[in-house]
Amino acid sequence: VTAVDGNGCPSNMQDVTVIVHPNLSVIASGIDTVCPGESATLGALASFGNGGPYIYSWTPNTNMTGANTQNPTVTPTATTTYTVTLSDGCSPTVTDQVTISLWNLPQPQFLSDTLSLCIEPRGSITFYNTTNTIGGMLDTNTVLWNFGDGATDSQLQHWDTVTHTYNQPGTYTVSMTVNSETSQGACQNTYTEVAMINIYALPIADFISTPNTTSMFEPEVQFADQSASTIFSWHWDFAGLDSSNYPNPLYIFPDDTNGVYPVKLTVTDNHGCMDTITKMVTITGEYGIYIPNAFTPNFDNKNEWFGPK
Repeated sequence: VTAVDGNGCPSNMQDVTVIVHPNLSVIASGIDTVCPGESATLGALASFGNGGPYIYSWTPNTNMTGANTQNPTVTPTATTTYTVTLSDGCSPTVTDQVTISLWNLPQPQFLSDTLSLCIEPRGSITFYNTTNTIGGMLDTNTVLWNFGDGATDSQLQHWDTVTHTYNQPGTYTVSMTVNSETSQGACQNTYTEVAMINIYALPIADFISTPNTTSMFEPEVQFADQSASTIFSWHWDFAGLDSSNYPNPLYIFPDDTNGVYPVKLTVTDNHGCMDTITKMVTITGEYGIYIPNAFTPNFDNKNEWFGPK
Protein backbone atom coordinates (compact mmCIF):
# COMPACT_ATOMS: atom_id res chain seq x y z
CA VAL A 1 0.00 0.00 0.00
CA THR A 2 1.24 3.56 -0.82
CA ALA A 3 -0.19 6.97 -0.03
CA VAL A 4 0.07 10.24 -2.12
CA ASP A 5 -0.46 13.61 -0.41
CA GLY A 6 -2.06 16.72 -1.87
CA ASN A 7 1.16 17.81 -3.40
CA GLY A 8 1.48 14.59 -5.34
CA CYS A 9 4.28 13.27 -3.20
CA PRO A 10 4.12 9.47 -2.69
CA SER A 11 4.88 7.67 0.57
CA ASN A 12 7.07 4.67 0.96
CA MET A 13 5.40 1.34 0.12
CA GLN A 14 4.19 -0.80 3.07
CA ASP A 15 3.44 -4.55 2.86
CA VAL A 16 0.83 -6.51 4.85
CA THR A 17 0.97 -10.33 4.81
CA VAL A 18 -2.31 -12.29 5.15
CA ILE A 19 -1.80 -15.92 6.24
CA VAL A 20 -4.40 -18.44 5.05
CA HIS A 21 -4.09 -21.69 7.08
CA PRO A 22 -4.89 -25.02 5.44
CA ASN A 23 -8.18 -26.61 6.49
CA LEU A 24 -8.17 -28.24 9.95
CA SER A 25 -7.96 -32.07 9.83
CA VAL A 26 -8.46 -34.92 12.31
CA ILE A 27 -8.20 -38.69 11.91
CA ALA A 28 -9.76 -40.92 14.63
CA SER A 29 -8.29 -44.35 15.36
CA GLY A 30 -8.68 -47.29 17.73
CA ILE A 31 -8.64 -51.07 17.89
CA ASP A 32 -11.47 -52.55 15.83
CA THR A 33 -12.74 -55.19 18.30
CA VAL A 34 -12.26 -55.86 22.01
CA CYS A 35 -13.48 -58.49 24.45
CA PRO A 36 -16.51 -57.58 26.58
CA GLY A 37 -15.35 -55.79 29.72
CA GLU A 38 -11.99 -54.86 28.24
CA SER A 39 -10.84 -51.28 27.72
CA ALA A 40 -9.46 -49.70 24.57
CA THR A 41 -7.59 -46.47 23.89
CA LEU A 42 -8.86 -44.15 21.18
CA GLY A 43 -6.64 -41.78 19.23
CA ALA A 44 -7.06 -38.52 17.32
CA LEU A 45 -4.38 -37.29 14.91
CA ALA A 46 -4.82 -33.54 14.45
CA SER A 47 -3.11 -31.47 11.75
CA PHE A 48 -3.21 -28.19 9.83
CA GLY A 49 -5.39 -25.33 11.01
CA ASN A 50 -3.35 -22.82 12.94
CA GLY A 51 -1.18 -25.54 14.41
CA GLY A 52 -2.89 -25.63 17.78
CA PRO A 53 -3.17 -25.95 20.63
CA TYR A 54 -5.93 -28.30 19.54
CA ILE A 55 -9.10 -28.92 21.53
CA TYR A 56 -10.65 -32.41 21.49
CA SER A 57 -14.17 -33.48 22.43
CA TRP A 58 -15.35 -37.12 22.23
CA THR A 59 -18.91 -38.45 22.19
CA PRO A 60 -20.55 -40.55 23.47
CA ASN A 61 -18.55 -40.27 26.67
CA THR A 62 -20.33 -43.02 28.65
CA ASN A 63 -17.79 -45.44 30.16
CA MET A 64 -15.04 -43.12 28.91
CA THR A 65 -12.05 -41.62 30.72
CA GLY A 66 -10.48 -38.49 29.27
CA ALA A 67 -13.32 -37.34 27.00
CA ASN A 68 -11.50 -34.03 26.33
CA THR A 69 -8.09 -35.52 25.61
CA GLN A 70 -6.39 -36.77 22.49
CA ASN A 71 -6.34 -40.40 23.71
CA PRO A 72 -9.34 -41.29 25.90
CA THR A 73 -9.94 -44.79 27.32
CA VAL A 74 -13.29 -46.49 26.72
CA THR A 75 -14.94 -49.68 27.96
CA PRO A 76 -17.79 -50.32 25.54
CA THR A 77 -20.74 -52.51 26.52
CA ALA A 78 -21.87 -52.89 22.91
CA THR A 79 -20.66 -52.02 19.44
CA THR A 80 -20.17 -48.24 19.62
CA THR A 81 -19.18 -45.51 17.16
CA TYR A 82 -17.18 -42.71 18.80
CA THR A 83 -17.00 -39.21 17.28
CA VAL A 84 -14.17 -36.76 17.95
CA THR A 85 -14.68 -33.03 17.33
CA LEU A 86 -11.51 -30.98 16.81
CA SER A 87 -11.09 -27.22 17.04
CA ASP A 88 -8.12 -24.85 17.19
CA GLY A 89 -9.90 -21.64 18.21
CA CYS A 90 -9.66 -20.30 14.66
CA SER A 91 -10.69 -22.78 11.99
CA PRO A 92 -14.13 -24.33 11.53
CA THR A 93 -14.42 -27.50 13.65
CA VAL A 94 -13.98 -30.89 12.00
CA THR A 95 -15.00 -34.42 13.10
CA ASP A 96 -14.08 -38.03 12.50
CA GLN A 97 -15.38 -41.37 13.78
CA VAL A 98 -14.07 -44.74 14.89
CA THR A 99 -16.20 -47.83 15.64
CA ILE A 100 -15.28 -50.44 18.27
CA SER A 101 -17.04 -53.81 18.19
CA LEU A 102 -17.17 -56.61 20.77
CA TRP A 103 -16.03 -60.18 20.34
CA ASN A 104 -18.41 -62.91 21.47
CA LEU A 105 -17.58 -63.86 25.05
CA PRO A 106 -17.38 -67.63 25.72
CA GLN A 107 -19.97 -68.88 28.19
CA PRO A 108 -18.33 -71.69 30.18
CA GLN A 109 -20.48 -74.37 31.77
CA PHE A 110 -19.59 -77.61 33.54
CA LEU A 111 -21.13 -80.52 35.45
CA SER A 112 -19.86 -83.19 37.84
CA ASP A 113 -20.72 -86.85 38.19
CA THR A 114 -21.61 -86.32 41.86
CA LEU A 115 -22.07 -83.41 44.23
CA SER A 116 -21.10 -85.17 47.47
CA LEU A 117 -18.85 -87.90 48.80
CA CYS A 118 -17.77 -89.28 52.15
CA ILE A 119 -14.15 -88.60 52.98
CA GLU A 120 -13.65 -92.36 53.28
CA PRO A 121 -13.44 -94.48 51.30
CA ARG A 122 -11.47 -91.88 49.31
CA GLY A 123 -12.96 -91.31 45.87
CA SER A 124 -12.51 -88.91 42.97
CA ILE A 125 -15.04 -86.59 41.36
CA THR A 126 -15.18 -86.19 37.59
CA PHE A 127 -15.98 -82.76 36.14
CA TYR A 128 -17.26 -82.35 32.59
CA ASN A 129 -16.74 -79.19 30.51
CA THR A 130 -20.08 -78.64 28.73
CA THR A 131 -19.24 -75.25 27.18
CA ASN A 132 -20.73 -74.81 23.71
CA THR A 133 -17.88 -74.99 21.20
CA ILE A 134 -19.93 -74.69 18.02
CA GLY A 135 -17.97 -72.69 15.47
CA GLY A 136 -14.65 -73.31 17.21
CA MET A 137 -15.17 -70.55 19.76
CA LEU A 138 -13.24 -72.24 22.58
CA ASP A 139 -9.47 -72.47 22.81
CA THR A 140 -9.13 -75.96 24.30
CA ASN A 141 -5.52 -75.32 25.30
CA THR A 142 -6.44 -72.72 27.91
CA VAL A 143 -9.03 -74.37 30.15
CA LEU A 144 -8.22 -73.78 33.82
CA TRP A 145 -10.03 -75.52 36.68
CA ASN A 146 -10.04 -74.33 40.29
CA PHE A 147 -11.42 -76.95 42.68
CA GLY A 148 -11.77 -74.70 45.73
CA ASP A 149 -9.27 -76.52 47.94
CA GLY A 150 -6.19 -74.75 46.62
CA ALA A 151 -5.73 -77.18 43.75
CA THR A 152 -5.97 -76.21 40.07
CA ASP A 153 -5.67 -78.14 36.85
CA SER A 154 -5.03 -77.00 33.29
CA GLN A 155 -5.94 -79.76 30.88
CA LEU A 156 -4.10 -79.39 27.60
CA GLN A 157 -5.19 -82.63 25.99
CA HIS A 158 -8.36 -83.78 27.70
CA TRP A 159 -9.86 -80.33 28.13
CA ASP A 160 -13.43 -81.62 28.37
CA THR A 161 -13.02 -83.97 31.38
CA VAL A 162 -10.96 -83.75 34.57
CA THR A 163 -10.98 -85.67 37.86
CA HIS A 164 -10.09 -84.47 41.34
CA THR A 165 -9.81 -86.03 44.79
CA TYR A 166 -10.52 -83.98 47.92
CA ASN A 167 -8.44 -84.82 50.98
CA GLN A 168 -10.36 -82.92 53.66
CA PRO A 169 -14.06 -82.71 54.58
CA GLY A 170 -15.69 -79.43 53.63
CA THR A 171 -17.82 -77.51 51.15
CA TYR A 172 -16.01 -76.42 48.01
CA THR A 173 -16.64 -73.80 45.34
CA VAL A 174 -15.50 -74.88 41.86
CA SER A 175 -14.74 -72.61 38.91
CA MET A 176 -13.63 -73.06 35.32
CA THR A 177 -11.95 -70.39 33.18
CA VAL A 178 -11.93 -70.64 29.38
CA ASN A 179 -10.62 -68.51 26.51
CA SER A 180 -12.03 -68.10 23.05
CA GLU A 181 -9.69 -68.84 20.16
CA THR A 182 -7.07 -66.26 19.25
CA SER A 183 -8.88 -65.60 15.99
CA GLN A 184 -11.95 -64.74 18.08
CA GLY A 185 -10.13 -62.32 20.35
CA ALA A 186 -8.82 -64.77 23.00
CA CYS A 187 -11.54 -63.49 25.35
CA GLN A 188 -11.54 -64.99 28.85
CA ASN A 189 -14.53 -65.82 31.03
CA THR A 190 -15.00 -67.76 34.28
CA TYR A 191 -17.98 -69.80 35.47
CA THR A 192 -18.22 -70.45 39.22
CA GLU A 193 -20.45 -72.87 41.14
CA VAL A 194 -20.58 -71.68 44.74
CA ALA A 195 -20.62 -74.43 47.40
CA MET A 196 -20.89 -77.06 44.67
CA ILE A 197 -19.11 -80.02 46.26
CA ASN A 198 -19.69 -81.41 49.76
CA ILE A 199 -17.14 -83.81 51.24
CA TYR A 200 -18.57 -85.26 54.44
CA ALA A 201 -16.61 -86.32 57.49
CA LEU A 202 -17.25 -89.83 58.79
CA PRO A 203 -19.42 -90.35 61.84
CA ILE A 204 -17.59 -91.53 64.96
CA ALA A 205 -18.91 -94.89 66.05
CA ASP A 206 -18.95 -95.65 69.77
CA PHE A 207 -20.99 -97.59 72.31
CA ILE A 208 -21.06 -98.72 75.92
CA SER A 209 -22.04 -102.12 77.29
CA THR A 210 -23.52 -102.77 80.72
CA PRO A 211 -22.45 -104.76 82.57
CA ASN A 212 -18.99 -105.50 81.29
CA THR A 213 -17.49 -107.70 82.75
CA THR A 214 -20.33 -110.10 83.60
CA SER A 215 -20.66 -113.83 84.34
CA MET A 216 -22.18 -116.94 82.86
CA PHE A 217 -24.91 -116.70 85.48
CA GLU A 218 -25.88 -113.22 84.21
CA PRO A 219 -25.05 -113.22 80.47
CA GLU A 220 -27.47 -110.40 79.54
CA VAL A 221 -25.65 -107.27 78.33
CA GLN A 222 -27.31 -103.96 77.45
CA PHE A 223 -25.67 -102.03 74.61
CA ALA A 224 -26.15 -98.29 74.12
CA ASP A 225 -25.05 -96.34 71.03
CA GLN A 226 -22.78 -93.37 71.81
CA SER A 227 -21.89 -92.44 68.24
CA ALA A 228 -21.29 -88.84 67.25
CA SER A 229 -23.20 -87.34 64.30
CA THR A 230 -26.75 -87.87 63.05
CA ILE A 231 -26.96 -91.66 62.80
CA PHE A 232 -29.37 -93.09 60.28
CA SER A 233 -28.84 -96.82 60.81
CA TRP A 234 -27.03 -99.28 63.11
CA HIS A 235 -25.72 -102.78 62.64
CA TRP A 236 -24.46 -104.84 65.57
CA ASP A 237 -22.44 -108.05 65.23
CA PHE A 238 -22.26 -110.02 68.47
CA ALA A 239 -19.08 -112.05 67.85
CA GLY A 240 -20.70 -113.75 64.88
CA LEU A 241 -23.36 -115.30 67.16
CA ASP A 242 -26.14 -112.92 66.25
CA SER A 243 -26.85 -109.41 64.95
CA SER A 244 -29.22 -106.50 65.49
CA ASN A 245 -30.24 -103.26 63.78
CA TYR A 246 -31.60 -101.56 66.89
CA PRO A 247 -29.70 -98.55 68.28
CA ASN A 248 -29.64 -99.94 71.86
CA PRO A 249 -30.08 -103.71 71.80
CA LEU A 250 -30.07 -106.19 74.69
CA TYR A 251 -28.17 -109.39 73.97
CA ILE A 252 -27.89 -112.61 75.97
CA PHE A 253 -24.58 -114.37 75.47
CA PRO A 254 -24.34 -118.18 75.78
CA ASP A 255 -24.66 -119.14 79.45
CA ASP A 256 -22.52 -122.24 79.06
CA THR A 257 -19.38 -120.64 77.66
CA ASN A 258 -17.17 -118.07 79.23
CA GLY A 259 -14.69 -115.94 77.25
CA VAL A 260 -14.06 -112.60 75.54
CA TYR A 261 -16.51 -111.76 72.77
CA PRO A 262 -15.76 -109.09 70.07
CA VAL A 263 -18.83 -106.92 69.48
CA LYS A 264 -18.75 -104.73 66.37
CA LEU A 265 -20.99 -101.72 65.73
CA THR A 266 -21.30 -100.21 62.25
CA VAL A 267 -23.16 -96.91 62.00
CA THR A 268 -24.33 -94.99 58.92
CA ASP A 269 -25.12 -91.29 59.13
CA ASN A 270 -27.67 -89.24 57.20
CA HIS A 271 -25.14 -88.69 54.37
CA GLY A 272 -24.51 -92.41 53.93
CA CYS A 273 -21.07 -92.26 55.53
CA MET A 274 -20.05 -95.22 57.69
CA ASP A 275 -17.79 -95.96 60.63
CA THR A 276 -17.10 -99.12 62.61
CA ILE A 277 -15.86 -99.84 66.13
CA THR A 278 -15.21 -103.15 67.90
CA LYS A 279 -15.14 -103.61 71.65
CA MET A 280 -14.73 -106.70 73.79
CA VAL A 281 -17.33 -108.09 76.19
CA THR A 282 -15.97 -110.41 78.85
CA ILE A 283 -18.09 -113.27 80.22
CA THR A 284 -16.42 -114.88 83.21
CA GLY A 285 -16.87 -118.51 84.24
CA GLU A 286 -18.66 -119.64 87.40
CA TYR A 287 -17.36 -122.51 89.55
CA GLY A 288 -19.06 -124.92 91.96
CA ILE A 289 -18.53 -128.30 93.67
CA TYR A 290 -20.41 -131.45 92.71
CA ILE A 291 -20.30 -134.52 94.94
CA PRO A 292 -22.08 -137.65 93.68
CA ASN A 293 -24.17 -139.68 96.08
CA ALA A 294 -23.40 -143.08 94.56
CA PHE A 295 -20.76 -144.99 92.60
CA THR A 296 -20.40 -148.47 91.02
CA PRO A 297 -17.02 -150.05 91.71
CA ASN A 298 -17.62 -153.07 89.48
CA PHE A 299 -14.58 -152.71 87.25
CA ASP A 300 -16.57 -151.68 84.16
CA ASN A 301 -14.66 -148.38 84.06
CA LYS A 302 -17.81 -146.39 84.75
CA ASN A 303 -18.29 -144.54 88.01
CA GLU A 304 -15.51 -146.50 89.61
CA TRP A 305 -14.40 -143.65 91.88
CA PHE A 306 -16.17 -141.57 94.46
CA GLY A 307 -15.12 -137.91 95.01
CA PRO A 308 -15.96 -134.24 94.47
CA LYS A 309 -15.71 -132.29 91.19
